[in-house]
Amino acid sequence: FIPFSIYMFFTGPAFYQFVFQTTKSTVYTIEAIILLVFCLFYFIELFKKPPTLNLKNEPVFWISTGTLFFFAGSLPYSVLENHIIRNYRDVYFHSYSIFYMFYILLFLMIIRAYLCKPEKTI
Repeated sequence: FIPFSIYMFFTGPAFYQFVFQTTKSTVYTIEAIILLVFCLFYFIELFKKPPTLNLKNEPVFWISTGTLFFFAGSLPYSVLENHIIRNYRDVYFHSYSIFYMFYILLFLMIIRAYLCKPEKTI
């Protein structure tokens, strides 16, 4: 694979277009599954412990929640993205707004995490 990639790297820009179109959805899907698993592990661990933390002031909670909502909401679309591009090209550009809505939610959660007041430790 590596020698082929090096050869294609030097042969022209068509390689980048080919790689981008064929692997973008696959890479995103794998990334989403891995991050969803980590978020779920975090929530399972969080809910198994006695409630000692004030989750409203925990940045990790807000970032994990945003990541979970973003990837859980956009994963079904990314799985079907190649099918939509091939068969429903006119719908593809309008349906991509799903990602924008979940990005907004993710960034709102990150902003909320940033605004959390740190606990005073003495």
